[in-house]
Amino acid sequence: MRDASIVILDEPVTALDARTEAAVRGALRELTRGRTTFIVAHAPATMAWADRILLLDHGRLAGFGTQAELERTCGLYRELRAIHAEDAAIGGAPSAVGA
Repeated sequence: MRDASIVILDEPVTALDARTEAAVRGALRELTRGRTTFIVAHAPATMAWADRILLLDHGRLAGFGTQAELERTCGLYRELRAIHAEDAAIGGAPSAVGA
């Protein structure tokens, strides 16, 4: 990869086991340091990497802000987090909200 100033990642840790995901996250932290990075993700744990989150619902902006701001102001974001937490607790695959 070239020394790009902008990095775009699409679901960079989807379907990885926990050990591999941790290794990829570490490598991505290094890769994205000092670069503008766009991450397309459904999992709130991946969204949490972001300084700012843009939440889309059917192609429309449903929320924008930090994770803490969206927790306070965006019902769809809270719903997405709850579904992923529930799925993780029962060991299932994450569900999509607003798809």
